[in-house]
Amino acid sequence: QEASGGLLADYNGATLSAPTVTLTNVTARKNDLNGIAITNANTVTLNNVTATNNGTLIWGSGVKISGTGSSKVLVNSGAFTNNKGYGIELTGGTSNKLFVQTPPTSCSGNIWGCYSVSAIPVVLG
Repeated sequence: QEASGGLLADYNGATLSAPTVTLTNVTARKNDLNGIAITNANTVTLNNVTATNNGTLIWGSGVKISGTGSSKVLVNSGAFTNNKGYGIELTGGTSNKLFVQTPPTSCSGNIWGCYSVSAIPVVLG
């Protein structure tokens, strides 16, 4: 679904805030900022999430997680393509961890790359 509005958060496809977030078979495309923005989560699981063509100019990732400093993000497949920022961006501290259990089927065309620099993935599968 395409987003619009006057507040910065309104330009995300979805803005979520919870200790545990699990997304399964979710698609976010053509949003002016991030496809999906997640805050305050200790654990995030992305199961077959597709985030494509999100952002404007050089801002806006497919999925942006503002971590708690000890957040754990688990990726199971999905596709993160042609976003103006990263495919998956994890910020908020160097102790956050990004685990890739099943690599995305595609993670190309993102201006800044597949994963944010502060979230070097640990490949499990």
